[in-house]
Amino acid sequence: AIGNSGGPLPVELTKFTGELNNGLAQLIWQTSSELNNAGFEVEVSTNGTEFKKVGYVKGAGTTNQIQNYDFTHSINASLVYFRLRQLDIDGKFNYSPVIALNQAKTQIVSVSPNPSFGEVKLTLKGFGTEKLNVVITNLLGQPVAVIQAMPDQAEEQFNAIANNLVIGTYNVTVSSALNHQTIRFIKK
Repeated sequence: AIGNSGGPLPVELTKFTGELNNGLAQLIWQTSSELNNAGFEVEVSTNGTEFKKVGYVKGAGTTNQIQNYDFTHSINASLVYFRLRQLDIDGKFNYSPVIALNQAKTQIVSVSPNPSFGEVKLTLKGFGTEKLNVVITNLLGQPVAVIQAMPDQAEEQFNAIANNLVIGTYNVTVSSALNHQTIRFIKK
């Protein structure tokens, strides 16, 4: 399962992003480790609540190596939502955070390097001068920091806060008027 609150995580999802261009959604995700991971069902929604399976990507089984995955889906909509349904070999499953892709304006959130052994950097692309809400949470979902700022200042404030975090796994959620993206990052 992608996340839980006790014991080692069977799948450590560190990145899930995408772009929507000319009716083609290109999804990219990354794991830092996998335990008994059968694979990922890719699900899509046009309203953000009702999802349907549109594909499957085989997992790496068990590995401590970073794994990169991608999936392309053709869809005729200007705003679509995607999530991953991660399946364990034993039949258990869990869902990733939902990402929204907008045809009119692609907004990209990334954290690098991930995992990090030192400095962590947040990069925000395609947000213009829109005020953003950036929330860093621990694995229990407890807020560690909340930032409300324009993209450039949000990046600077995140970098200053994240570089002082203790070793652990965190989620950063960036919300704008059109988009809501969550990325898991690891400080080692």
